[in-house]
Amino acid sequence: RNLIRGGWGIYTDFGYTNSNALTTAFDLAGGGLEFVAADPAGLRRSDGALFRIGDSIQTIQHLNTIGAGSPPAGEVVSPLLEQPYTLQGNIGWAHRVSRSIVASADYVRVDGRDLNMRIRPNVLVNGRRFLADVGVQPNSSGSRTALSKGTTRYDGLILALRRRSATGLDFTASYTLARATSDIGTAYDELAQSLIEDISDPLGDTQQGPSARTDSRHNVSATATFRAPAASDLATFVMYRSALPIHTFEGVDLNRDGLVNERTAQAYRYTGDAAMPFEIDGPCETVNCSRRAPFSQVNMRASRAFSITERARIEAIVEVFNLFNASNPFLPFTTSRASGNFMTPQAYAGDVGQPEQRVGQIGFRLTF
Repeated sequence: RNLIRGGWGIYTDFGYTNSNALTTAFDLAGGGLEFVAADPAGLRRSDGALFRIGDSIQTIQHLNTIGAGSPPAGEVVSPLLEQPYTLQGNIGWAHRVSRSIVASADYVRVDGRDLNMRIRPNVLVNGRRFLADVGVQPNSSGSRTALSKGTTRYDGLILALRRRSATGLDFTASYTLARATSDIGTAYDELAQSLIEDISDPLGDTQQGPSARTDSRHNVSATATFRAPAASDLATFVMYRSALPIHTFEGVDLNRDGLVNERTAQAYRYTGDAAMPFEIDGPCETVNCSRRAPFSQVNMRASRAFSITERARIEAIVEVFNLFNASNPFLPFTTSRASGNFMTPQAYAGDVGQPEQRVGQIGFRLTF
């Protein structure tokens, strides 16, 4: 009647490269330069010969071009770039309540390591570009360096109740209490770009904030099917997700580094009130400290089968999605205090790229 389960493993991500983005790699720790050329033969000097170790950097054919002369995209890659991986572990308990009902509880933890992240190192520090002596182009915050320094952590407690039955009521209900943080900003497989507030401490505690795409504290999902008499079925699918993070920033370059990304002093929460769409939610201690709108949706499906012949039958189906017409406001990943649409939705259910508003459909299925 009881089952204890668990597991642990290391999972690696696949490596990939964007051929027109990799231009020059900087060894910042050693103070040297490493050039990565798209020409398979190697980097060329101005006289057309291959560049060799010991040659002057100034003899490179063109510091700002690759191969046939296409301009760089401002992307640079650390020569110490590593393969990203995750450490994943779980432990759980399942209990058979009765012949048809099972309850379970699972704890899951995932730690991401050596994740690829892009920082903008060439910002202003005390009125001077951080990499001014290197001669990088473009000589601005547009230059970005890819490093294998990103980390993430996910903790989730999953409670579930299941009932399996060939007749009557069949259901599955699940509740997840979770926390997902990273210094990437949005999600594990994306790249941090403009959320680093202090280039002298790009991996500090303030950067380890909730992940904008995944850090919802509460997730509820439930499915149920009621097998009624006369070959009729009634089914529902319910889902709820608490508010995801949003990065609220002042809209003013407070530290004068050329990037307008400094977080607000207070965290905010979307309220849904048209007169006052947000409220203060305590101090803002990390990036992505504020919260957007929750998401909910209820779908229903009813069907009934009718016999046509001894072997053939037709099934009538009625489906309604977003039964209660939840508006599900969408807010972007970032919002500025200096803008007129601070903490206000940019889209709602039914808009392009968003889940549907209430919509229904009728169908028929013929089996023989």
